[in-house]
Amino acid sequence: MLAGCSESGPPVGQVGYITSYYGGAAAEEPHATLAARDVLSAGGTAADAVVAMYFTLAVTLPSAAGLGGGGVCVYYDAKRNKAETLDFIARAPGRPAPAGRWPAAVPGTVRGMFALQARYGRLRWERLIQPAESLARFGIPTPRALASVIPGSSVLSDPLSAREFGGASGKGLTEADALRRIDLAGTLGRIRAAGAGDLYTGALARAYVDGIASIGGSVAMDDLRGYHPVWRETVVGSFGSHKVHFPPSPITGGRIAAAIWAKLSDNGTFAGMEPGARERVLVDTARDAYAGAWARPEAGGGSAGFLAMDREGSAAACTVTMNRPFGTGKTIPGLGFLAVQPPDDPATALLGLVPMVIANHNNNQAFMAATGAGDGLAPVALVDAALHATENKMPVDRAVAAARAAPGPTQGATVVELAAPPSVKAAFTGAGVSSTPSIGRVLMMYCAGGMVVDPGSCAVTSDPRGFGYAINAER
Repeated sequence: MLAGCSESGPPVGQVGYITSYYGGAAAEEPHATLAARDVLSAGGTAADAVVAMYFTLAVTLPSAAGLGGGGVCVYYDAKRNKAETLDFIARAPGRPAPAGRWPAAVPGTVRGMFALQARYGRLRWERLIQPAESLARFGIPTPRALASVIPGSSVLSDPLSAREFGGASGKGLTEADALRRIDLAGTLGRIRAAGAGDLYTGALARAYVDGIASIGGSVAMDDLRGYHPVWRETVVGSFGSHKVHFPPSPITGGRIAAAIWAKLSDNGTFAGMEPGARERVLVDTARDAYAGAWARPEAGGGSAGFLAMDREGSAAACTVTMNRPFGTGKTIPGLGFLAVQPPDDPATALLGLVPMVIANHNNNQAFMAATGAGDGLAPVALVDAALHATENKMPVDRAVAAARAAPGPTQGATVVELAAPPSVKAAFTGAGVSSTPSIGRVLMMYCAGGMVVDPGSCAVTSDPRGFGYAINAER
């Protein structure tokens, strides 16, 4: 731990503790990435970094990362040379809602982040919550990622949410407006001081149950007390001597991405074709993977990704969701975060959760962390970009930015991005082909030579289809 710091420098836990290369991070909103940078610079692990990112996103991107939702992480720990999946999806209450009320989901993210940090973190829990709490309390200019999704959304229909997100016009905050979330700051302060368990067994739990009831929903204290995130084995693929880790069922997006990867990687098929033919093979393979998961490829929203890799060779890739953009759109009085309903179709709701980590278990280091999120086509977007970077040896920024195609929501249909080059568009013709502005959003950090052995080979990028930010430490 002392490598890379001087005797006269700041202690572990303070920015600047690490004076050499400390890794990199990416998230779908810039404040979250900056929080991760500070954590890595302070000597934190990749787990510490993604925890700080999540709570920051809960302030700055509540359309996808609110405290009422859930998600999944894939984590590779270099010290243990082990990859695991942490499933913390929001779950339905144990009993049906009474007549006239709607069921509220049991939140998963707070206890999930605590479980990840408890197993793989190094810094103090309070240190990771404080940056988000400060942003909520003192305010920031509304992030572009948030301002872009408010107009026409459900938060404008709820009086309490509209006061927070409607802006002066009532039509939604703009980038020129201040985003200040005082009630949420209080909730984060309680989680910081009392711990994650307070939302499940303490005063926050009672406030959550009562708050949900006040807005027409239903959830019981027993539901909160009984909630626990689940550690699962990963679905393992291969890339040369590396292992590729995806989340297993019930995370539909991970299962589909793993199936596509297994069919196309490591055999030269994807790399050896011209672009149009390559995308056609990808779409056909993806179509089979969706069918095998009994899922229908369709657009949607309400999910976001974030990732980090640390100097010790560990990596974390996470995606979180509100099941639909902004969840129910209803703010829980006094707590400052949005309520979430269980999805009507869990398999479809979990299509946008696609974290992925590549590691070499022979030399104990991560090579890639990546996420697919944004809509139900995220598995296709992630594998497409990852194969471009690995099989085609394309620079990471170009691999993520490259135009995409994917299966459509009806049998035999295909969607192609408007920005696709003529060679790709020519590969898809006929009545079942339609155009779309974008397919999924991908974040990626790839160290072709390995994070520990060759940090100079590391590159990280966010998707130009969104408004995220990626940062790679100075080398």
